[in-house]
Amino acid sequence: MAGISAFDIIGELKYLEEKGVIAPDERKIWESKAVREGVTDEIIEQMAVFKRREIEIRKGDEATRKTQPEAPSGPSSRPTVSEIIMELRQLAAKGVIDSSLCREWESKIIKGGINEDVIERINLLKTNKGIPLSEAAPTESVKSSTSENPADESKAANTSVFGIAALALGAVGLLVPYFAAIFLVPVALVLSCISVYKKEKLGKAAVVVAAIGLIWIFYVSFQIHSIMENPFASNSSSSSSFSSSSESRLVTMSKYNRLRDGMSYEDVARAVGSRGSEISRTSSGGYTIVMYGWENNNGSNMIAMFENGRLTTKSQFGLR
Repeated sequence: MAGISAFDIIGELKYLEEKGVIAPDERKIWESKAVREGVTDEIIEQMAVFKRREIEIRKGDEATRKTQPEAPSGPSSRPTVSEIIMELRQLAAKGVIDSSLCREWESKIIKGGINEDVIERINLLKTNKGIPLSEAAPTESVKSSTSENPADESKAANTSVFGIAALALGAVGLLVPYFAAIFLVPVALVLSCISVYKKEKLGKAAVVVAAIGLIWIFYVSFQIHSIMENPFASNSSSSSSFSSSSESRLVTMSKYNRLRDGMSYEDVARAVGSRGSEISRTSSGGYTIVMYGWENNNGSNMIAMFENGRLTTKSQFGLR
C-alpha cells in the first residue's frame, strides 16, 4: 500500500467519473470510505474493477469508431459507448429511468456494443415519448427480432397482470357464497383500480365486474338486514301461510336446543317433528337464503335461517 494515499484514490475516482466509468454516487461512496478507512485492500480491489470497466468502455469506443463510415463528425455520427453511458446517467438523474435499469443497461452496452435501436430509444426517452429501456435491445440480434414483431412488443407493453387478477377474483366473487364474496370482491375492486391506473387493457372490464359484485353484495346485505330486523314482515302469501299453519306437533325448547349450525333442512324438520312454513327466500349468484318458521297454537314460535340448505341462524319466542 506504500506510495498510494487516500488523496490519490480520490483523484482517481474523480477522473473515472469524468470519463463516465463510474456514477457520482459510486464516487462519493468510495471517496468517503477512503477518507474514513484509508487505502484498504477492499478499496484497491474496487479500483481495479473500475479500471477494468474503463478498459472495456475504451475498447467499445474503439470498436464503434472502426464500424463507423469515414465521415466528418457531427450530429449524425454514432456516439461512443462512454457517451451513451453518460446519456443514461443523465436520464437516471432526471428520473426518466431508475438507477438499477441504468446500471443494467451500462453492463449490456459495454458487453454488446451500441446500435441504432439503442440510440433511437435514448433519444425518444430524452423527449419523454419513448418506450422504457427495458424493452429495447442492445444487440443486433435482439433488434431484428423486435423490429420483425412490433405487435408482440406492443402486446408485451400492455400486459394486464392486475386486470387479469381483478377479473378472476370478481368472477369468483359472483359465484361463491355471500360471506366469501364480501372478502373477494373488495380486493378485486382495488386490483381493478390499480389496473386502470396503470392503463392496462383489461382494467375497465375488471372495474365493471367488481362493481357488479359490489352491487350484488349490497343487495344481499339489504335483504338479510330486512329479514333479521323483522322476520315476520314477508309477502302476504308467506305470512298467511305461516300464521295459518297449525302443526299437530308442538315445537318445544328441548327440540330447539337440539338444533346445531350446519344441519340440513331435512334434519331440522325431523328433529322438530314438522316441516314448518317457508317465510321468505332470496337467491342471487348461486347463493340462496331461506327462512322457515314453526308456530305453536299459543303464539310461541321458532325461526330458522338456511344458507344453501344449511342451518346458520335460529331464534325462538316463548318456547318452553
